[in-house]
Amino acid sequence: MDMLLKIKQLANQKGITISELERRINLSNGQIGKWSRQTPGIDKVQKVADYFNVSVDYLLGRKKTEEDQYEQQLVAMFRKQTDGMNDSQKEKFNKSLDKLFSVAEALLSDEDSWKGD
Repeated sequence: MDMLLKIKQLANQKGITISELERRINLSNGQIGKWSRQTPGIDKVQKVADYFNVSVDYLLGRKKTEEDQYEQQLVAMFRKQTDGMNDSQKEKFNKSLDKLFSVAEALLSDEDSWKGD
């Protein structure tokens, strides 16, 4: 994923526009959009990284976030469990996981389930 797309996603998660981000970190209007055509100075990238509390490496695609790493671990576990299964077995496995997640969500929302732990 390129840097501009990551910045747009981060802004969207915060509920702000790119224009608002530029105002908040004192960049000129439209400057971030120009980064698709020209390389920004590291000081400007650092301002964006600081605002979103991420590393410059993350914005540049050099380092994955903990969430990305966690997602990769989940995908690896899923692949390991389903390796060698046919399509029918994979479908049953997926349905079983859906049921398991439903039970887990119900348990998490039921405070009485956690008393005594």
